[in-house]
Amino acid sequence: MRESSAPRVATSWTVPLQYSVAGWFALQAFWSATLPFWVSDQVTQMFVRAVQRQQQLNPEVSPPPADYVTTMNTMFSGVFWIAGVLGIGISLIVVIGALQHWTWMYYAVLVLLGFWILFMPYNQVNEYVLRTAFPFPVTMPSWVNLVSAGFGIPSAALFVWMMVAISKRGPWAMVRGQAGEGAAS
Repeated sequence: MRESSAPRVATSWTVPLQYSVAGWFALQAFWSATLPFWVSDQVTQMFVRAVQRQQQLNPEVSPPPADYVTTMNTMFSGVFWIAGVLGIGISLIVVIGALQHWTWMYYAVLVLLGFWILFMPYNQVNEYVLRTAFPFPVTMPSWVNLVSAGFGIPSAALFVWMMVAISKRGPWAMVRGQAGEGAAS
């Protein structure tokens, strides 16, 4: 059998890598599912404060209609719920793909983790700029950015592990060869 067409077989890294990716994205699904509960009320309060501040700064301008605040709050809640459902969906697809050894999922996870790592400094700088240099009345609560930064460290570690695994063995740390080969590697 040619080397390139030989089936991939599991190594000692395969199952821990699978379970790490699946576990990490199961945690991401939980975060996505609970985030609308934690953030919706705070964003609603921030929006109401922003409207009140604009009224204080511009008393000659007529206030927005009462339905405006209600409509915007409903829209914000809807956006958070849609984002939560999308986050859960993506996370569950990744969990299934990790447990099924989908090769394309391996590369997709690398891309997702890579974007997470790239945007982590951006989020922190953006947080600093919005809160200090250009005080804006509506920003995400600080604890959301802290949790986001906390998620970045394990994401970076998982990204590095997956890069090492693919360079040394292949997707999901599986090598090409006969059944039983590489299982103890």
